[in-house]
Parts: sequence; C-alpha cells; structure tokens
Amino acid sequence: MALVLAVRGTSFGVAHNHPTGRADPSSADRLATARLVAGAETVGLRFLDYVVVTDSGWRRLSPD
Repeated sequence: MALVLAVRGTSFGVAHNHPTGRADPSSADRLATARLVAGAETVGLRFLDYVVVTDSGWRRLSPD
C-alpha cells in the first residue's frame, strides 16, 4: 500500500503464485485479503482483487 500511496494511486490489486500448483486460496490468503481490505479502507484506497496464480491457471479471491 505504501507504493500505491507514494505514487498517489487510488486502488490496487495483489497477485502471487502457489508453487504447489493448487490455485485454491489458503487460509493465509484469506487472512491477507481481509487485512488488505481493512488497511486499504483505513488509508482511503480501494482494494480491487487478490489473485492466486499457478503454472496451469489462476483463481480470484474476491475482497468482497
């Protein structure tokens, strides 16, 4: 979020890989999403999306 604020951005999303090959969001992914949503709201940003990527696909973990 610091980078988004530094460049005067208003929204952001996050993507990361799961080397295991499973695109299902983990409990850590869900916790990170909740923290990102809360942090974004605190500083007036809009959190758009959290995406898990694997070699064979991807899965969206909606912040809603």
